[in-house]
Amino acid sequence: MSETIRIDELLEQVDQTPFGPEERALIDEAIAIAVESGDEFSEYRARMRLASSANMTGDTDALLSSFAWCLGKHDADASRFPAKPDDSATDLLWQYKWMAGTLSASPAFPAADIRGVLDDMQARYERAGVGQSGVAMARFGAAFANGWLDEAASAYRVLTTTERDDYSHCDACVRSESAAYLAATGREDEAIALYEEIVEGGFSCGEEPEHALSDALLPYLRAGRLERAKSFHLRSYRDARGNADNIGIIANHLVFCAITGNEARGLAMLERHIAWIAHDRLNQRAQFSALAAAGLLLDTVVDAGHGDTVVRGADAAELEPFFGAHDGPWTAAELSLVAWAAAAAIGDEFDRRNGNRHLADRLQATRALRGERYDVPISSESFTAPVPAAAEPVDAGGWFDSARELAALGEIDRALAAAGQGLAALEAEVADAAVEQGAAEASVTNIRRAELIGIRLAGLVAAERLDEAEQELPARIAALRAAGDAALADALARHGLLLAGAATAADLPALEHELGAALQAGADDLAARVALRISPLRAETGDTEGAGTAIDTAIAVLDRAPAPDAMLVGAAFQLAAYVAAQGDEPAAALPLLDRATDAEPTRVRRAESQRLRARLLAGSGDLEAALAAAEAALELDLAVDARARVIEDCQLSAAILDDLERPDDAVARLRLAVQHAELAESSGLVGVRYGLGRQLLRAGRFGEAVEVLQEVFEAEDAAGAPPAAKAETLHLLGTALRGEDEFAAASGTWHAAADLFEEAEAWPGAVAVLLDLGRLFAGLGYPGEAIEVLERAVADARRDPDAVASLADALHLLGQVALEHGEPSGLERLDEVAALAREHGADWLLADVVDSRARGLAALSRPEEAVSTALTAAELFEAVGATRPAGGSMLFAGRVLQSEGRHDEALVLIGQAVERFDGQADAVSLGRIALADSFEALGRLTEAAEARRLAEEV
Repeated sequence: MSETIRIDELLEQVDQTPFGPEERALIDEAIAIAVESGDEFSEYRARMRLASSANMTGDTDALLSSFAWCLGKHDADASRFPAKPDDSATDLLWQYKWMAGTLSASPAFPAADIRGVLDDMQARYERAGVGQSGVAMARFGAAFANGWLDEAASAYRVLTTTERDDYSHCDACVRSESAAYLAATGREDEAIALYEEIVEGGFSCGEEPEHALSDALLPYLRAGRLERAKSFHLRSYRDARGNADNIGIIANHLVFCAITGNEARGLAMLERHIAWIAHDRLNQRAQFSALAAAGLLLDTVVDAGHGDTVVRGADAAELEPFFGAHDGPWTAAELSLVAWAAAAAIGDEFDRRNGNRHLADRLQATRALRGERYDVPISSESFTAPVPAAAEPVDAGGWFDSARELAALGEIDRALAAAGQGLAALEAEVADAAVEQGAAEASVTNIRRAELIGIRLAGLVAAERLDEAEQELPARIAALRAAGDAALADALARHGLLLAGAATAADLPALEHELGAALQAGADDLAARVALRISPLRAETGDTEGAGTAIDTAIAVLDRAPAPDAMLVGAAFQLAAYVAAQGDEPAAALPLLDRATDAEPTRVRRAESQRLRARLLAGSGDLEAALAAAEAALELDLAVDARARVIEDCQLSAAILDDLERPDDAVARLRLAVQHAELAESSGLVGVRYGLGRQLLRAGRFGEAVEVLQEVFEAEDAAGAPPAAKAETLHLLGTALRGEDEFAAASGTWHAAADLFEEAEAWPGAVAVLLDLGRLFAGLGYPGEAIEVLERAVADARRDPDAVASLADALHLLGQVALEHGEPSGLERLDEVAALAREHGADWLLADVVDSRARGLAALSRPEEAVSTALTAAELFEAVGATRPAGGSMLFAGRVLQSEGRHDEALVLIGQAVERFDGQADAVSLGRIALADSFEALGRLTEAAEARRLAEEV
């Protein structure tokens, strides 16, 4: 293969690859081959693409050097190196439009150079015989950016009166730049009108509309249009956050967060993008904007009482030229000072170059924003409430409590360490005693020693460190004898680690024998311990009756004991509750949980009991009590910093809150779950975020849902998640985008989801997303596209013989859309649904599809059949007790009769329909309006007026 062919292939790939690292690597390879082979024309074509790529990705060095090289070649031999070297979008005259703005972005380039490049651009355009719209825009943009406001005003007038041509800037860019100018010069209403044009008209290009929407934030806030500003913020940030060249856009979002009470969200953004400040050394205007915005944001973080919060990433070496050297991480309070200073230094350079105070004034205006405040809550991030570090125990009792809590939490290594500390503290206390301990004190000491060694022994067994456990066993036996518990000591001597948690089902005979002996000897404590070892082993073998009997035995002996071990009592009743919860009467577990909670000394196990209580109460429908129990579990787990359990508690509370129709409170709980999953570096973080995104959808908070679900998908994609999992996320993401009225994005996302579902052969999922696509296209007035995707949905549904419901849904919607589009073939689709409904006894579906057939017949101008079929649907609905849908079918039949001028007949049917709408105010109102229409048509005006009056009163 020749070098030219290879270069052509690479450049073709470049033209089909989005701007970014992959595209840049292809360009670099093409340039390297061209240079090595001495092919200057191919190098010219590649460098033209490099200039375009560099412009979009924020590599000003590459942009200027490539543009200058290409311009030099063109000027030297325009026939060999034409302005448009091939049929791609590259065009030297077009690239000239970027030059004045690029030079303006750095004070390293004198003002004379900026003006010179504008004059040269104009001359070249004139020589080429192309329009001057691009020149007018470039002059306006440079004047506005550099604070030459008189020139900007004049240039704006020229721009708005210059006819558009092939070299005009795109509609989105012209409106965006114009709106920013109008807002900056006190013409906010005009600016907002242009921003609305951008959104409503769907104007877009490389960095639009995200750039325009970020510029719009402050004008919209000041105009009181807070929800619109919030929507713009979420959409713009979402689109801008993947490209380091967008640091100027990010700056606008930092300002938004600072003045809307979203300081924590802003700080998270700053940490995410702070390295971008150093991304393009020659885009110092963006650096100025980012540093000033950071200063404002960090000031508001300080004002919120979090000035000592560490700003992660600020101590990176590449940021030292801006912030200076620093010993250790920067806090918000420290960094705000140096950010303002760095912004001021850059601003001073610009103002000296531009001969004005433009950036000094901008900096002062940004500082003044600290006094503005708008209430736009976005509960995406919050400052992490520091979990108070548990005070280290000071005595053996404290270490015992800590070890017991850690063991219950499953933190075995920490429990072992705490028990060891407790033993050391106990021996020190004995050694430090001024006088020899009395009998009572010695007994307490011996009991505590036995308990601590018992925790160590159980922990070693749980960690499967059985050799160490065997070594620990003699100390446990000796400590028990010293504490007066000869029965347990003897049992341990007989059975070893079986009574410390190492027993298996094979050991049940030995344990049963030991239980019998303990009961016969009246050793109640030992009997309870052995019974509690037997119960779970019986359950493992499927012997639920035997497991229950063992628990009953433990409870019986503990109930008769004068001073039973609280841990044993709590464990017995909790275990009994778990068994009862799996039985025929789960509610029987609730009083057992009361006993468990009252007795249990550890917060961890009390939380477990509250969690089970919450699930049982939720299952019985007592949601308020269930929520109280879930919140009690959460409070206990938060107190011991049990992050994995906190996540579970939050998810449980969120589910209950959603059932209570409190979706926003459910979102708050899931936000807390995400926060703790992040703190715990949980492997389940993506799943927790997915749950949050789904709950945001249920709460109707579509913009926030898009942001979360996009992050989930990116994480799944990076981790190589299965196609079906990614498809589920994309399905939800598309739903959120549709909720934000971003229909094109929703369509693209759903198409990708359908492809992934099909790749995974997850046919019901594919059908579901294709149905959503079909509804979207049909609703937007694109029936052809709707029918195409619905045909695909039907084909996918037929691939799975078990997906009968999916097939019926797809055929039903396809039939409806086809009929609405005037295609009689839709009737065949509906007939197939009716056949499926009859085959599977789906009476409601049969009524529904017959109603759809009636409406389709009306769309096909077959009114007699439509009326007859609608009345059949009404009968079918009534047969299944669906009175209101029956009324709907009758009302439709009446409307068809009205369209045929048969108002006397229509009145009868519509009146019968209204009777079936009893209690349904909206339907009754519609029915009465329909009655009024027929009364008027018949000249019965008094009755028509009465019907309309009654419709309004409903």
